[in-house]
Amino acid sequence: MHILILSAADAVIFPYFCGVTDDGIIIILSGASVFFDGFDYIYMFVMDGIERPAENCDFHIFTHNCIIYGVYGNKLYMRRINLPLILDTFFAGLCAFLLFFTAIRYYTRNAYVALAFAVCACLLFGSLSFLYISKKQNKKLLLSRDEKQKKLLSLHLSLSTDDYICGLFEKCFDAQQKPQIKGSKIHTDEAVYFFIFKMQPLNEDDVAEVIKFKSDKKKIIFCCRQSAEAAMLCENFLIETQCIDYVYGLLKEKELLPEKYVYEGAKKISFFKRVKARFSRKLCAPLFWSGAALMFLSYFTFFPVYYIISGGIMLILSAVTLVIN
Repeated sequence: MHILILSAADAVIFPYFCGVTDDGIIIILSGASVFFDGFDYIYMFVMDGIERPAENCDFHIFTHNCIIYGVYGNKLYMRRINLPLILDTFFAGLCAFLLFFTAIRYYTRNAYVALAFAVCACLLFGSLSFLYISKKQNKKLLLSRDEKQKKLLSLHLSLSTDDYICGLFEKCFDAQQKPQIKGSKIHTDEAVYFFIFKMQPLNEDDVAEVIKFKSDKKKIIFCCRQSAEAAMLCENFLIETQCIDYVYGLLKEKELLPEKYVYEGAKKISFFKRVKARFSRKLCAPLFWSGAALMFLSYFTFFPVYYIISGGIMLILSAVTLVIN
């Protein structure tokens, strides 16, 4: 029996083969059977932000009618035909076909040669569009909207000062709890809250600093992530840890999520993104039908070159707008 162990990081490394659902379960995408054929079971682990081997959670793969099925416990996941991807690919190929057929037929006066080139262009640009769009869709699958916000919040808190963090979390407490800011910690009647937000996971040295702090109150650490060793050490010393999932939920519930992140002011919008913002998918249909109409009129007008160039530009813009969005 061959066994493969996967984590959420592996889903990022192999975006064409696997993705992660909102509840942290890795799913196998359609078309991945060649890559995973040699394994009988796939084991994954994503638990409370702690990376450790999963226990009793097998992910068995079997195929039926070219659909990859994954069984996790009593749940069944499957990925059917991606109709939006197929339609977008067909649209891009159709634009290329109309442009090349009309232009080459005008210059060669041979419909068969034009048809051959148009079919090749349709297949080429359709394939390129398929690869680009599918890659973009797989990246979006890996991170849900909340997961993206959690990553932004982790970076924001890691770059923020102790005063800002304490001031932010002080608003999460009720007046009855009597929160008091002392240094980089918040003290209440029942607990002491430590805020250790950084790029790397919480490690044993960080926990050791908390252990050294003398207090009879309960100790609670807020962090982005924690290592397995740190989690075990906290458990041995009865220290509670709350990772970014809890932090995000708490700030969202209290409506305290930052409106602007620390690094946003220094971030510059690229020229490509500015151009992309001007072309939405709503423009695809008007551009396509206008371009197709000009191509059709080029067969009857006395000045076909103008119609072919204008129609070609519209078809190209229509296809590009659809693909990049």
